[in-house]
Amino acid sequence: MPDKHILPIVIKICHSIDNLFLSYVGPVGTLLCEEVFTQWKETHKPSPLEIPYYIDMLAVQVPDNEKKSQFAKEAIHLIANHIGT
Repeated sequence: MPDKHILPIVIKICHSIDNLFLSYVGPVGTLLCEEVFTQWKETHKPSPLEIPYYIDMLAVQVPDNEKKSQFAKEAIHLIANHIGT
C-alpha cells in the first residue's frame, strides 16, 4: 500500500481499516484490500475526506448485511480515533 503521494495519516488509517476488514472476511481480505485500495486510488483522491469511500468499497465485499453495516460503523470510528489523536 505505500505510496509517496499519499499522506502518512491516510496510509495509517487505511491500514487500520484493512485490519478491521480482515476480522470480518478472513485471510482472503488481504487480496481484496489490495484490489480495493488500488481501485480507490484510481477513482478518488486519497485523502482523509475520501476514506469513507474506501470503507464503502470494502464494505461491499462483506457478504452478510448486518456484518457489512457493523464493519462500516467500526471503520468510521477508526477514522475519528486516528484524526482525534
